[in-house]
Amino acid sequence: MPTLSLMMMLVLAAPPGAESLLSTTFPVPGGGEVQAATLKPTVVVIDLWATWCKPCIAALPKLDAIARDLGPRGVVVLAVSQDEDPALVMRFLKEVRLEHLRPVMDVDHQAAAKLGPKTLPSTFVLDATGVVRATFEGYKPGDEVKLRAAIEALLPAPPTP
Repeated sequence: MPTLSLMMMLVLAAPPGAESLLSTTFPVPGGGEVQAATLKPTVVVIDLWATWCKPCIAALPKLDAIARDLGPRGVVVLAVSQDEDPALVMRFLKEVRLEHLRPVMDVDHQAAAKLGPKTLPSTFVLDATGVVRATFEGYKPGDEVKLRAAIEALLPAPPTP
């Protein structure tokens, strides 16, 4: 039987290839590209979603609020679309008006292959070195509270006024 510390290491271990996600270059739907490592994040949240996924659509505004609130503390939220048509993603993003997420594309499904999600949405919380520290599969109202707590656990304490 594995020891408790071995079991904790298994729980906290990154999926194969997750470390390289910070250096992956993602195309931006409107043009250009972004690489998480160049944003010098403290925490990176990677949310795999699609325009046809109703739970994804429900979760995106919650992720946008987390990005708004925790962005100043070094949190970057990459909304990684699994759609293959950038124009479709652009139309969708224009309609829903998400202002704090960094929408990117995963047209070749590199991120999905590295992270191995079982469903959409799937949200992964990575520390600054690229190690996955928490995984959230699917979405139901209230999940954002647990997600926020997982992110805040990785952040340094905010400065006291």
